[in-house]
Amino acid sequence: MTEVRLVGRTHYQVLEPALLRSLVQSCTSPVSSAFRDQVARKLSSSQRDLNVVAAGYAVDLGKALRLVRANLVWTNLGHLLNIVAGSRAADSWRELNEAERIVFLRLFLEFDGAALIFFAKKIERQPKVPDQGESWTGIAQDLFQSTYEEYLKFVTGPAPRIRLRQLLERRRRRPFQGKSGTHQSFLHIHTLHRLHLVEQIEEGTTRVYKGNVQVDGMQRPTRRLIGAIPDLMALERIVDAGTCYDVVGEVLGYPGSGQDMYDTDFMDKVRSVYHDVMATGVAICPIQTVAEAIQVQSVMEHRKPPGIKDILARLKMMQRYAPRKVRLHVDRFGFPAYIKMD
Repeated sequence: MTEVRLVGRTHYQVLEPALLRSLVQSCTSPVSSAFRDQVARKLSSSQRDLNVVAAGYAVDLGKALRLVRANLVWTNLGHLLNIVAGSRAADSWRELNEAERIVFLRLFLEFDGAALIFFAKKIERQPKVPDQGESWTGIAQDLFQSTYEEYLKFVTGPAPRIRLRQLLERRRRRPFQGKSGTHQSFLHIHTLHRLHLVEQIEEGTTRVYKGNVQVDGMQRPTRRLIGAIPDLMALERIVDAGTCYDVVGEVLGYPGSGQDMYDTDFMDKVRSVYHDVMATGVAICPIQTVAEAIQVQSVMEHRKPPGIKDILARLKMMQRYAPRKVRLHVDRFGFPAYIKMD
């Protein structure tokens, strides 16, 4: 465990994950860096009811989810989001299409999974969130404090443990107050709503969430999430093993078969993703973007998502058959990280 999987810099106006689509496609670049304030102003001007200060938190969220780098140039995951958002089929900009829901659940599991598990368990324990007598401020305090306490139960490294104790003590000494609870809660639970895992209802002027109704005898998606990831230790194992897409398929209701993608379909997908990435003006295509696009496609087709090692082996096979047309480039550590095709 290198960091707590909980996004902390959030704002109540930045609760729609679709804002990240706008951040990537309309406000940042795959090849040119930018300043935070510049991108925040651009994003604010493109969205109603989003002031510049709140838009700055959206920029921070994009960095926390590894969609953009510190200089606000797209990462490999930023390219992935651009690809899956390219052909939209949703009723409004706030809604996510099928591929976007898969990608966003994968992103939030890796970088904000502690919050998703916390709210899924809360939805399963009580009829609604917040329940009678609860406040968003108290919920946010419980989210952060319980997350740090749970990590301390299994993290063994001296440096991470010291850092966790510092975070926990700081949270206890300075509990959330005022509107800080809404700032720290809305993003996580509203993302579950946009992923179709929970329902949002209106009670007067209060924002309230509850569990989805069970259909066709299937478990509720929040229960499937808890079943797949019962605690933070399980989350760490899943992220370390690179099996997030297996969990995503299970939670979103895509039962996967053991059948691999056919070679022709695999090569067509590689060419398609490569074309889309190179069309953005970059000099070389990241293998991670290609691999995760294939995993997303596998989930949508109810296939078991192939692991990165399997995908890399098939790319090497393509290279052996056409060495002049397919070339793999390594990173500074000597691992294949980029692909170049003629």
